[in-house]
This record gives sequence, structure tokens and C-alpha cells, in this order.
Amino acid sequence: MPTTKSRGGLDTTSAAGWDDANPHGPVALHPPKKLGWPWKRLRLPHFLGLGTQKGGTTSLQKLLEQHPGVYLPPCKEVQYFSQHSEEPLRWYAEHYRDAWRGQRRGDI
Repeated sequence: MPTTKSRGGLDTTSAAGWDDANPHGPVALHPPKKLGWPWKRLRLPHFLGLGTQKGGTTSLQKLLEQHPGVYLPPCKEVQYFSQHSEEPLRWYAEHYRDAWRGQRRGDI
């Protein structure tokens, strides 16, 4: 049975798998240790920009493309999680192979 806790004015639900929820910031995802070193070598995005149609994602894309510290793939929407989820993770990482060291990679 889930229980409710109050943290910083926010109520969080403690249930199987959600005990580590942090209401004060984003959750960091960490790969399972069994994936080993190949996972660590993949150049995956540091951030995802999610939005609705007509929600300003094209404007966000154009603004971020001008920043030298940000790398975005040539195609606006890679859509790995919706249309290409059957592809291996390496396929997704290939979209970021041209990013320079130190650039933050993103998917809008």
C-alpha cells in the first residue's frame, strides 16, 4: 500500500520503485551496471526538450542551435522513443557523434 510523505510542501507517494523520487529537482537516470563500458562510451543527449505541437519547440531549437555550447542533431526530431524505439541505442547515439567535447547534447 503506498504511503504519502510531505517533503518541502510537496506530497510524494512512496510505492514500489518510487521511493527515490526527488520533488526538489530532476531525477538523474543511471544505466544499470550490467551494461558495462559500452554504455558509457555512447554519446547520448544530456537533455530532452519535450513539447506539444505549436508549443514553441521550433523556436527553442533555433535558439539553442545558435549557442556554441549546445549540440543538436541536424534533424529536429529524432523521435527515438516514439517512432524508432525498435532501433538499438547505438543508432540513437549516432545522431550525436559530431558533437564537440564539452558541448551539451540535446534532443528537441
